[in-house]
Amino acid sequence: QRFSSPASPVVAKAVKAYLDTSVTFGDTTPDSSTVSIENNIYGSLFTASQTGSIQSITAYLEVTNAAKNMKAAIYDASHNLIAQTLEQSVPVATGWVTFNFASPQSVTSGTSYLLTVWSFATSGQAYLYYGSGSADQGHRQGQTYGATYPATLSSVAHDNNQYNIYATYVAQNHNVKAAIYTDSPYTLVAS
Repeated sequence: QRFSSPASPVVAKAVKAYLDTSVTFGDTTPDSSTVSIENNIYGSLFTASQTGSIQSITAYLEVTNAAKNMKAAIYDASHNLIAQTLEQSVPVATGWVTFNFASPQSVTSGTSYLLTVWSFATSGQAYLYYGSGSADQGHRQGQTYGATYPATLSSVAHDNNQYNIYATYVAQNHNVKAAIYTDSPYTLVAS
C-alpha cells in the first residue's frame, strides 16, 4: 500500500507493522434467550471462512450464585472431538468468556465445525445465550461434567438455535498493516 504524505514534513521515528489476527467464525452478537449448560454440552455448527489456526472459543454466558468450572471444545461436523480448551473457573457475571486452547488447532476454509461449551453443576446456574438459527444448527448432549470432553458425541439432539459462541483464529494468509509515527508524543503520520 502506498502511504500519503503529510501536509508538512515530519521525521518518522518509528514504523510499526502488525498482523491482523481478528478473524472469527460463529455468533458474535449476544441474544436474549438462555439455556443451562450445567452437565450439558451445548453448541452450534459454524463454517470457517478462511484456513488457519484456532486460538480460542468465546461464549456469551451468565453465571449465578457461585463460580463454575467450564471448558469449551471444537468438534467436526460428524461429532468427533478435535480439541478441548483449558478449563477455567468462570465467576458470577454475564458476558463474553474466552477459553484458550493449550496449542492452536487447524481449521479449513469452507468446513463446518461444532463449537461447544460445558459446565460443572454447583450452586446457582450457568447459562449460554442463543438466538434463532438454521435447521439443526444447534446441538446438545446431556453429559455429567468431567475432566475431558467425550471423543464422540453419540447422543446428540438438534435444535434450530444459534448459540452465542465463536472461535478466534489466525488466518493462514495474514493481512499485514503498517503505521508511521512521529517521535514523542507519538502521532500517527500515515497508515
